[in-house]
Amino acid sequence: MSVPSRVRTRNARRPVAAASAVGVAVLASLAAAPGATAATVCADADAAPATVGGARAAAAVGCLVDHERQAAGLAPLNRESRTAQAAGWHADDMAARGYVAHDAPIGAPHGTDVGDRLTNAGYVWTLVGENIARGQSTPRAVMTAWLASAGHCANVMRPGFTDAGFGISTAGNGPYWTQVFARPMGVAAPSGPAVSCPRAPASPAPAGSTAVPEPVPASTAPPAATPAPAVAPAPGSAAGPSGSAAPRVAAVRQRCRLTVRVTLPAGTARTRVVVRVRQRGRVVRTRTVTRAAGTHRLTVALPAARAGRLSVRVGARTVTAAFR
Repeated sequence: MSVPSRVRTRNARRPVAAASAVGVAVLASLAAAPGATAATVCADADAAPATVGGARAAAAVGCLVDHERQAAGLAPLNRESRTAQAAGWHADDMAARGYVAHDAPIGAPHGTDVGDRLTNAGYVWTLVGENIARGQSTPRAVMTAWLASAGHCANVMRPGFTDAGFGISTAGNGPYWTQVFARPMGVAAPSGPAVSCPRAPASPAPAGSTAVPEPVPASTAPPAATPAPAVAPAPGSAAGPSGSAAPRVAAVRQRCRLTVRVTLPAGTARTRVVVRVRQRGRVVRTRTVTRAAGTHRLTVALPAARAGRLSVRVGARTVTAAFR
């Protein structure tokens, strides 16, 4: 499941550690000594989060990620408090509302997708990715599952990421696991070898491991990774006579598929949203939906793979954006 590109940026806020009653994220960096294996370095890799606590389990996931990357010739990732916060938010929300998906249902308190959540945590990103899963009993078990999936493994092994955060919730029918990978705006992409995926873990579980047997089946959602949008959102119109904020709109085209992001201000009741897409000066697609406050994604099939403009009308307001 791909995640739509970011629709806006915000100035970075002071890092805030992510921790809640049911979901926690790790901030500390765990570097492996030369020649060490994950079995000897990554404490709690074979322990259940409910036994050791979410913070220690998240630290073990981070340690395993760095161990796998270093074994493949890649640099370890920085632990960044805002990526950890975004990961913790999503693990908590999935557990609280009982779903496993990158795009949160309407009403998500911190954003619809990983790009929104990371932006709302104050991280100005140029590349972001997310892996999620539910049901695996230990950090090593969920890492093994992710590495066995080409897309999830590619997120773990992507040279272009510099930062990471990890969230775990043991509430509901969890554990729910979230990895968020990112690179901030203005930071050059690191170099590194191309790593083949899927792959077996660099260090198998140690002999005599007491890991809890896996639930069958354990749920793993498809990975999410996306570059920054090719088109920045067009600025919304100023507040009208009522003082209400204008909707925000952005659009990103991939060949003949246009992804439109519409953010309706807080307090917006369910209302009709009309999207009109123009190419070469004429309307080629019109789509009408009913939405309330929040960020919503619409997909429009284009008749041709070319640039254009769109207008989004919400009530008496119309906001426009261009796409390449």
